[in-house]
Amino acid sequence: NGCTSSDDILVEVKPLPIVDAGNDTTFCNQPSNVILNPATPAGGTWSGEGIVDMNNGVFNPINTNGVGDYELIYTFTEPSTGCTSADTIIATVVAPQNIEALYNGEVSKQLFLEGLDATQDFFNGVAFNGVAQGESLSSYLDTLNTVKDGVDLNTVINTQFDEARAAVQSLDTFASELEVNPPTTFLNAYDQVQELVPLLKVDMVSAMSISIDFADADGD
Repeated sequence: NGCTSSDDILVEVKPLPIVDAGNDTTFCNQPSNVILNPATPAGGTWSGEGIVDMNNGVFNPINTNGVGDYELIYTFTEPSTGCTSADTIIATVVAPQNIEALYNGEVSKQLFLEGLDATQDFFNGVAFNGVAQGESLSSYLDTLNTVKDGVDLNTVINTQFDEARAAVQSLDTFASELEVNPPTTFLNAYDQVQELVPLLKVDMVSAMSISIDFADADGD
């Protein structure tokens, strides 16, 4: 019949929320929860590999596939409009290179003892897992039948390692020890450790007919 009709609706286009997830960041590949930089607006959620708490933005590198780059997405929905927007940052996971506790007296003692154990294990040819043992500086000294003051040099060195370890283990944290004036106990433990230096760098190398010249020395 050729009749036409129409109707109108009003479409309101509302703006997307402006979302900022922060800057790209880098983490060492170790099992530690880290809180990502605060994203805006607050109240959104995080997603992506390594996210262990989506609401609070907690990331743990150990929950990823290891070293590499990972996209972490922050998504926010504006309650008043129902509009959703997101922003992405890149989390780079790298292998840790060095450990330094020079300015952290609470853990310096623990790390020092780990280093002392590793040095003695190397001297004795003990593998990193503490089980396997092979040829070593110690076994070579035995082969050379090296004696110091009537005692096998191998035994003298290992005994000094043990005495140095016992002296350091008896200390409180390095931070608290250094607050004592003078830090007598701390200095006594230091002296026990220093007793190893001539045993290793003079007696041992001399027995092995190794000559240390200025270019080899590290100045200690």
